[in-house]
Amino acid sequence: MSAASAATVRSTLRRRAPELAAWVLATALFIVAVSRAPGFLAEGTLNGVFLSITLVGLAALGQTLVVIGGGIDLSVPWLITAGALGLTLAAPEGPVATAVVAVALLAGGVIVGAGSGFMVTVLGVPAIIATLAMGGIVQGVLLTAQTQSAAGSLQTPQAMIDLVDARIGPVPIATVGLIILAVVVGLVLKRTRFGRRLLATGRNERVAELAGIDVRRVRIVGYAISGASAVAVGLLAAGFIRQAYASIGSPYLFTSIAAVAIGGVALAGGRGSFWGVLGGASALTLLEAVLPMFDLSQAQLQIVYGLVILLGLAGARFAERAPTRT
Repeated sequence: MSAASAATVRSTLRRRAPELAAWVLATALFIVAVSRAPGFLAEGTLNGVFLSITLVGLAALGQTLVVIGGGIDLSVPWLITAGALGLTLAAPEGPVATAVVAVALLAGGVIVGAGSGFMVTVLGVPAIIATLAMGGIVQGVLLTAQTQSAAGSLQTPQAMIDLVDARIGPVPIATVGLIILAVVVGLVLKRTRFGRRLLATGRNERVAELAGIDVRRVRIVGYAISGASAVAVGLLAAGFIRQAYASIGSPYLFTSIAAVAIGGVALAGGRGSFWGVLGGASALTLLEAVLPMFDLSQAQLQIVYGLVILLGLAGARFAERAPTRT
């Protein structure tokens, strides 16, 4: 290998270090899980793990686009709950009715996300406040709908259960869909005008504006996609769990942001890829599966969980900043 080729490889590895670190952590946790519990490789267990990774990864997908654009979306858990509760409260019968309700809920997620983006970009409301406010509005609507609904059951329609249960071997169809989305998002960020504008906006909003980029539109689109992806998580979670409840989206606020950070996305915006985020989502899901194998108390589990996440973040940042020898 020539010196120029070696330098190119080192440069690529350095640039991709945070993403690689996320996948290395996920692989290490998978090895630990298999060594501690050989039954972890059973088809049913792997199916559950893949679905959990899919839910976290999908929640982190929209968050990734928002963060790359220089924002953050804290409305994710309420929109996830809206997707799950909206589907079960509507109680559609048959695949067609279920699909219609799902599309309507996804459209609602787009509207709520765009509303958050409008507040942030046009009204100048800080992203944390704007997205929390939109989340509070969604929560109020859900509480009202639950109170006024005559439906006593919050069971998931069979069509959604069948969709979530569909799989190829141990791999759910939903996971295959997430992988396809990862490819699409990667191409969008690297090869499309929107992706380049989103990255430029996250790097420096003022410079992006001077370059003729409509920063407001770019960020609003990012928030709109985040809203839709959060609702999609709620739909799939309802099918996975077979029912919906008011706190179904709560765990995903922390995990969606942690997956983004562990996956190497710059929290200040302007850099990152969804492949690294998918590695972060895999690591977080496997970590939740591995820790209970060590017979720790609930308090100890939370402490170790937080420490491992911090170590993962530190490792990713260290790998990214490590000097390249020539």
